[in-house]
Amino acid sequence: CGTGMNCPSMSTLASLASGSAALGDQFVPRVLEAFYSTPEQPMEVYRCVDGEKCPGGVPGTCTGGLQGVACTDCAPGMTFNGQECEECGPLRVVGWVVAVVALFAGLVAAYYVLTSQATAKASVLFTTTCAFGMVLAMLQSVGIIGMMTVDFPIQLKGVLSFLQIFVLDIDEFAFTCVAGNNAALRYTFAALFFPAGVLWLTFAFFVSKLLPEKHRWDAAKVCSTIGQFCQVGFSTMSTIALKPAMCFSHPNGVTSVLKQPSVTCGTAEHTTMTIIGVLLLALGVLGFLSVCSYAAIMVPAWSNRGEHFKVKCFRFLVFRFRLDSWWYGVPLLTRGPLLSLPIALATDYPPVQV
Repeated sequence: CGTGMNCPSMSTLASLASGSAALGDQFVPRVLEAFYSTPEQPMEVYRCVDGEKCPGGVPGTCTGGLQGVACTDCAPGMTFNGQECEECGPLRVVGWVVAVVALFAGLVAAYYVLTSQATAKASVLFTTTCAFGMVLAMLQSVGIIGMMTVDFPIQLKGVLSFLQIFVLDIDEFAFTCVAGNNAALRYTFAALFFPAGVLWLTFAFFVSKLLPEKHRWDAAKVCSTIGQFCQVGFSTMSTIALKPAMCFSHPNGVTSVLKQPSVTCGTAEHTTMTIIGVLLLALGVLGFLSVCSYAAIMVPAWSNRGEHFKVKCFRFLVFRFRLDSWWYGVPLLTRGPLLSLPIALATDYPPVQV
């Protein structure tokens, strides 16, 4: 009888499987709350990230129709509403389609907002663009903190769970209705969000070439908008890239991905997620940070030589700061990776994460 189980004297394996004993209920062993074991291997105990989904008792018991190891998934075509699994329905699918369309339309709108003459004024700039960026960065930071394996007070758990939408942890928002139950596929969709945004803005730039000249997009402004998009979402991109490295231990010695507990670390599915995460980390996170670092070094020289196109391309990086602190955007970028790294390196050790 190991961690996650309660085994009274004279307990038997048969009693654990059936939930009853001839000598009386006081002799029935059971799986504890917030733990799970399968009927096929009742002594192999798993830890549940969300303890409320694992009520314990007989092996294989989950809340509200959930299934799978550690009660992570609903049946295909269903989603968990916080209490039980229910049919996805067309409205949820339509809602996701509308959200994706609105998001990409918002990127187009961002080009005009960030490059208009109105927002170029300092008073407007700091009360709109900068304020929005700071609020979003704060919400991302709190969302990352909510991923920690700390046992937060129950009053905070709901808020922290909701704010994880800002780090694209969207399984709680019926994402399975459009992406299915395959955890690796859902992770892939989240990881492709930033490359898709960059490609979309690039595509919109070339489409604008078909418009009259006064409506065509400016290449330098497009570069700056893409940079702003990556800068605002840098913490989220860093967290997504590091998710496959966030493996936590079960009492049976198996490790699972923290945000996709149905994925066992070391399996083929986890390897796929790791490859995607490494590519995003290398090309997206470290790549963007390297480009911004190079630009911060070169911007004074570009400006001095009159290479204004290059300076405009990196307007997103320097426009918020005084001329003597133009480089300060680079150290600010490192917040995202530094917040996520302790969760990846010490997933089983909440005090280290804190």
